[in-house]
Amino acid sequence: MPVLVRKERPGTGEKGSRVKVPRGPAAVREESCLIATFRCLIAFGGEGWKDDDAQARRPACFCAPQTLRAMEGVFTVAYNNVILCKPLGSDPPRGFLPIYRIKIYKGNTEGGAPMLENIQIIHPADIEKRSFEILTEILGERQFPPLHESVIKRVIHTTADFEYADILKISEGAVEAGMEALQAGMNIVTDTQMAAAGINKRTLKGFGGEVLCFMSDEDVAAEAKGKNITRASVCMEKAAANPSIGIYVVGNAPTALIRLYELIKAGVAAPKLIIGVPVGFVNVVESKELIKAAGIPTIISEGRKGGSNVAAAIVNSMLYMAAGDRRE
Repeated sequence: MPVLVRKERPGTGEKGSRVKVPRGPAAVREESCLIATFRCLIAFGGEGWKDDDAQARRPACFCAPQTLRAMEGVFTVAYNNVILCKPLGSDPPRGFLPIYRIKIYKGNTEGGAPMLENIQIIHPADIEKRSFEILTEILGERQFPPLHESVIKRVIHTTADFEYADILKISEGAVEAGMEALQAGMNIVTDTQMAAAGINKRTLKGFGGEVLCFMSDEDVAAEAKGKNITRASVCMEKAAANPSIGIYVVGNAPTALIRLYELIKAGVAAPKLIIGVPVGFVNVVESKELIKAAGIPTIISEGRKGGSNVAAAIVNSMLYMAAGDRRE
């Protein structure tokens, strides 16, 4: 049975208490459940505070809207800490004075502290910031060129894999070339819909660019079948015919990198930047080594690691730097 725990308030002489509430997310979400226990009011989504229309049961304490807004579904997801507050002023209150903290524990709390006791409460807007603080602490004294650092840290943030600090290889001037292409409004082509989905399109649109992926195009599928080659290879050919595309992003298919290398050597394609981070086992390492020799600025992940999420993270890091860390 979930338990609401009110901690003792230091210096007030008030003792803590426990009150059992109904089991299950639906029951815990109900306003009546918490009104009946702590006579407190829940303001979901920070839209202000509501009354249950029963003046005799009017709550004496309220949950701060900003707290609940920051915790988004705490009652159904995390069984986390909640700060209970006293309203300041009349209806509606002009502010909230923190009174005590409650914890919503899932399961039996007898005989020891619950497993979720040390879960941090972090406002959604601060989660990414805190993540970067943590990964920076873990990296310790590691130093990277300023522009490279943003790219490497965002990839680590995306993957929680610190090996990228060593295997992400950025050629000279690659980040600068990518940012210039983005600021010039050039388009991006990806070899997967997943990579395309992960790129911040609103920020990109602010520069006048867009993300293109031809993998689902019927003509690409038909040509690939007719030639008995991968659709990723045909996508590179289609992209090379579009002069608006400046950044080629490959997070899955080594065949895309191999075909792109051939197109560059034939003088058909001239990317401003190539992000080559396919993942897997067949021709993955070889394709990355090949594209490094194409004479084009590159950002690659050495070895077998990579993926569409890594590819999107690299693009986003440059987008945010190009936009002065402004995000749409």
